[in-house]
Amino acid sequence: MSVRHCCRQAIVAAALLGCASGAVLAAEVPAVFDVEQCKADYPERSRLNQEEGDIRLSVLVTAEGKVVDVKIEKSTGFRDLDKAAVIAAARCQVVAGSKDGSAVESWTTVHYSWKL
Repeated sequence: MSVRHCCRQAIVAAALLGCASGAVLAAEVPAVFDVEQCKADYPERSRLNQEEGDIRLSVLVTAEGKVVDVKIEKSTGFRDLDKAAVIAAARCQVVAGSKDGSAVESWTTVHYSWKL
């Protein structure tokens, strides 16, 4: 028996052992934002200065669907645009994420794209 064949048998045996022992991967579903309700108003000063950009936020959502923390992962480079996105994300209605069918607190990512 070759080493390659022996290793392949060990991998298959380990996978079968994991299945037989009831080991199952947890099904996780991220929080879902109501896109229509999460729209942010373009800040007037940013509009006048013709500021545009994309922002990526990390948002903590409770098992009850409340936003409790918002962090900027990637800034637009413009303070007013960033602030407007954070405020909009914080007031969003959210369907909480779940794990194995039960609602759980979880972090999710939200993107805003500011274009004039």
